[in-house]
Amino acid sequence: MIAPPETLPAARKRRLAREPERASFAVELETTTPIYGGSATSRRVDAVDFIRPASVRGQLRFWWRAAVGHGYDAPGRLLEEEAALFGTAAGEVDEGASGRSSVIVRIKPEPKTFRFADYQDFEGAAYALWAARAQSRGEPAAEVRAPGARFQLEVSAPAASIGALETAVRCWIAFGGYGGRTRRGCGALTVRAERENWLPATPRWAELAWGVPPTEPKRLTDLPLLAGARAAVGRTERDGLAAFQVAAGWLRDFRQGPGSGPMSAREPGERNRPGRSRWPEADKVRRLLRGRWSHEPRHDAEPAWPRAGFGLPIIGQFQRRARDGGRLQEPGDFELRWRDAKGKSHDRLASPLIVKPLALADGRFVPLALWLHRGWPAGGRPLLVRPEELKDSAAPFDRLLGKHDEPLFAPLAAGTLREAFLQWLAARGVHEVQP
Repeated sequence: MIAPPETLPAARKRRLAREPERASFAVELETTTPIYGGSATSRRVDAVDFIRPASVRGQLRFWWRAAVGHGYDAPGRLLEEEAALFGTAAGEVDEGASGRSSVIVRIKPEPKTFRFADYQDFEGAAYALWAARAQSRGEPAAEVRAPGARFQLEVSAPAASIGALETAVRCWIAFGGYGGRTRRGCGALTVRAERENWLPATPRWAELAWGVPPTEPKRLTDLPLLAGARAAVGRTERDGLAAFQVAAGWLRDFRQGPGSGPMSAREPGERNRPGRSRWPEADKVRRLLRGRWSHEPRHDAEPAWPRAGFGLPIIGQFQRRARDGGRLQEPGDFELRWRDAKGKSHDRLASPLIVKPLALADGRFVPLALWLHRGWPAGGRPLLVRPEELKDSAAPFDRLLGKHDEPLFAPLAAGTLREAFLQWLAARGVHEVQP
């Protein structure tokens, strides 16, 4: 008779007997910039679930796709693999199909570190937090969470997928954040323990992207990818909040920074009154509406909406009060949306540009601009809405100027918005990350 073993083998981690073996990992995280939103209600932080597991799982899903997507020749195959790991809603992959996520996210917050704050407390970050301002319809300013919120993230998944999920977490920490407006640096993260396992030692591509190649994929789709992305970093800052202010300031100044020369987006203003923009959109609106305006357009009538490349919708308004208190004759408020190849109108399109603080393994921070590799929606075009779509106002996303326009803002002479932004950064001494 064979004697029984003195000890039993370790139990394999499975949720169900027929499921594959599972594995898990944990990481200690801390926010370095204010959290805006993040609850089920728009513009609100959650007072009970400080960090919502479903929101984190959504972030990991995005960064998993961005990190591995270059390895799939067919987008459909990528989406099938994604659905198998993260689950689907009914009908997303095959008609009538549905499935739960095999990725389990657990959050252990340190409640005392989750403090409310006023968005105005963060001097220099107003551009990134503009959505927190009081609304014209009477809605008060939104509260935000102060930096320094701490929590442990634990991720459990099939063992075969755990390596890819660790990469997704690293990319989320480096390039993403928690809550709303993460592409503008809100809710940015750092690591409190074992930093060398989760943070890059230097801002070089090989360390930033955790093995994702810098070369562009063969196929250009509208899925945002890290492969083929372009990045630039600034000088080391004392903390994440300082790096956040620098990075957000790049985009603010590129879009609306005043100055006397053609490398400035706007002419100098007076006191709280901004000068005239050197971007073409305002003049295009004037031309398309064919009115007699107080400011003569300096651009031609061919539609061009270059700032649509930073994300949509864009809601704009003209200054209609003269310096002497009189009334200016200018167009009313307007909006830029986009229309797909089938003629369907859409009001939202995410920006391919991320500006945020990047945490390094030695505790330093650098401001980062990351332009994800992504094509514009096939056949999609931004257009003017006032309040109905204006006929003949649609233009390609990468049309920066009309055919006969002079580039009053010099960077717009570049072929694409991405090149215009990166060249403008380089002129300010902010250079691209090297492979």
